[in-house]
Amino acid sequence: MNKVEIEAKVAEELGMTRKDVSRVMSAVTETIGDAIGKGQDVRISKFGSFRVTTRKACKSKDPTTGEIRMIPESKRIMFRPGKDLKSKVRDD
Repeated sequence: MNKVEIEAKVAEELGMTRKDVSRVMSAVTETIGDAIGKGQDVRISKFGSFRVTTRKACKSKDPTTGEIRMIPESKRIMFRPGKDLKSKVRDD
């Protein structure tokens, strides 16, 4: 399911236009992105949570040349699904 399909489904369920739903979804995703960009955790009840974690710098060995190099510290986004979302995936 892509963004357009989600917008159409939500618009149908709420009796709104897809254009209005698109504006709301854009605002929501922009707000989440801004918060994550600032390093804040984002928790959406019954859905899940997003957080930024830092991966430590480490050494890596190139298997072809045997050269050892440093991989710099990096940040990544982690998503942890909520209880309700997990139950939709399981056969509960």
